[in-house]
Amino acid sequence: MLELTESVVTNDILLNLTAKDYYEGPIHEDAHSDAWAFGQNIEGQNVYIKLTITEKKKKKRAECISFHESTQPLSYPIANQ
Repeated sequence: MLELTESVVTNDILLNLTAKDYYEGPIHEDAHSDAWAFGQNIEGQNVYIKLTITEKKKKKRAECISFHESTQPLSYPIANQ
């Protein structure tokens, strides 16, 4: 819907998430280790972003497991302090 390229999502959005974008977490799921949810307003749309930390060959990295229009209002605990 937003017609964003993978490069834009990775370099301009995911790599620039801050504590102010934090929505909730850790979220405990069977399919993933603890996940963390963030949100951003992108081109007038609230976007829900969920990340988890994976480890491969003793290196940890963030993995985006969800990136879509939010289905509910997002509140940002840090931004509201």
